[in-house]
Amino acid sequence: MQEKKEFATKYGLSIEPSPLSSLQWNPFIQIPQDPYHAISGKIARLLDSTLEILSQNGKKNLNKFWKYFEFPSHWSRMQNPISHSKSFYMSDCQRLAMIFPFILQRFLTPEYIKKEVFEKMKTATSLNSNNLIKKIIECWIRIANCTKLVFSSYFRNKDDYNNLDIMLREESECLIKVFPEFNMLPNVHVNFHLVQHAVSYGNLINISVGVKEMINRTFKIFAPHTNKKEIDFDLIKRYNTMEGIRKFFDNNVNYKKIEIFDNWFITNNSINIFEDITSSFEYIQNIKLSQKLKKKEFESFNLEDIQTQLHVAYQSLKIDGLLITNKIRFHNFIYYEVKNENGTINRIKIKSGDAIEIEKFEHGSTYAIVKSIISHKGNDNNEY
Repeated sequence: MQEKKEFATKYGLSIEPSPLSSLQWNPFIQIPQDPYHAISGKIARLLDSTLEILSQNGKKNLNKFWKYFEFPSHWSRMQNPISHSKSFYMSDCQRLAMIFPFILQRFLTPEYIKKEVFEKMKTATSLNSNNLIKKIIECWIRIANCTKLVFSSYFRNKDDYNNLDIMLREESECLIKVFPEFNMLPNVHVNFHLVQHAVSYGNLINISVGVKEMINRTFKIFAPHTNKKEIDFDLIKRYNTMEGIRKFFDNNVNYKKIEIFDNWFITNNSINIFEDITSSFEYIQNIKLSQKLKKKEFESFNLEDIQTQLHVAYQSLKIDGLLITNKIRFHNFIYYEVKNENGTINRIKIKSGDAIEIEKFEHGSTYAIVKSIISHKGNDNNEY
């Protein structure tokens, strides 16, 4: 018990259970499914399943009747479902549910369905050709009626909720009978929970989906311009990876002792890292240089003036004598650590283009723009 108290004190934990721990939590009721996304996804799936069973002639006729269908005048133009079904927004899917039963009734006959698929469907449903065609159209009619009822603004009495329950169950049975791939589909399984949500929240329009929308916004930040590409798998993989890393650091109290990265920056193997740099001051340590400049990047520099200033720099370090080596390396950035008198360490990073402050004893401080960082091998064979 004493160890438990010490552990709780060390990490700021409470030994006693939280007052909220005794509350009952039902995720199926308190976190409702989003009917708008579920219904739209179900319609999109039904569209894909319907297009898959159509033959080439069937798709041509669908395209023909689609072009000449009497769309409501106040609707925005809808794209062709055959070639642009993956580009449909959720509002497009729900509009499609309203008009697609009428289009199918105008042209769909057994000759416009793939023969092998049609025979398998007849065997699976135990229906003849005409009744199977009617059943396919019935799927669209039921999903349209359910969509209208799901998004009703009010339910007057218990009978309305019972009617919603009956229609959703009949819709599920119809879809699963004609298209077996709908069996155990999450968007179909939601039908069994929507009635309870409607009772709990008055209607299904009142359901809040803030958490889902926040996650969707997070994904949009990752990939703001997707050009309607299907990147669900990529986003979920990235999300799971980040959550795994976060969980590792949150749950591992000794993570600071684990060296995941062996350096202070990530770089390609093709970039040389110069670490054997000698410091002329005890309080400056761990000097690293990187990204050696190419010749064309420093050919505009005044090398003679640099050689002169280099000699002056060595004199200020009390290193006299002629320089044996004239070769100077130019680098893009430098990293070093400054140890203060109180033991704290300041980590300094300077790269080309940075503005820095320089202290001058005669005129106080001044400023300069770094064009490059140079390194040179001194007469003592140390890199400075």
